[in-house]
Amino acid sequence: MIFEVNKVAKGFDTPKGRLEVLKEITFSVAKAESVAIVGRSGSGKSTLLSLLCGLERADSGQLKFDNIDYSTLSEDGLTSLRATKIGMIFQQFHLLSHLKAWENVALALELKGDKEAKDKAFNILKEVGLSNRENHFPNQLSGGEQQRVAIARSIAINPKLILADEPSGSLDESTGDEIMNLMFDLVEKHETSLLVVTHSDRLAKKCSRILTMQNGSLVQGASL
Repeated sequence: MIFEVNKVAKGFDTPKGRLEVLKEITFSVAKAESVAIVGRSGSGKSTLLSLLCGLERADSGQLKFDNIDYSTLSEDGLTSLRATKIGMIFQQFHLLSHLKAWENVALALELKGDKEAKDKAFNILKEVGLSNRENHFPNQLSGGEQQRVAIARSIAINPKLILADEPSGSLDESTGDEIMNLMFDLVEKHETSLLVVTHSDRLAKKCSRILTMQNGSLVQGASL
């Protein structure tokens, strides 16, 4: 297994008392498997994603990525994990506005110390269909093109896992379908595992497995 989540819980203190957001979540993701996590707003999906990418710590339970226990890692260790082994795709793209498309992709490689970052950035942008847009800044690109850059950035580091948070949420249906087909083609080509959080049934059904969250618990798992 690439990712193992075992009885993970997370809560927050509020003026009205303790709010348990995640309640002993357990699931795993296999190599090259695509898994969708669906559920209504407030079901705990975003909190779970924050734990999976190491931006927050679980209160209890165990998270293991590639046999590495998160609890044994420092904050720097978690940052290194995200920079070298876990690709991330967001709804709002999160591209750096002052960097060109190729520079946004190359930055992810430079953080790994890759001396061929520029050449690799141009190659992966060609792979996502942006061979004529490498020198454009984000504000010169359409939403679909920006998400292509974001996908290129996530794939560039050759990750073992990609975490995607509503990757088609800011796109119209036609563009979203096009971008999602590209994402699935790339993760299959690179044999990368994919975990996607989404409200979209269309996107979820492209995954090999669907997990449903409700009130902080996993209530359903389905194989398609």
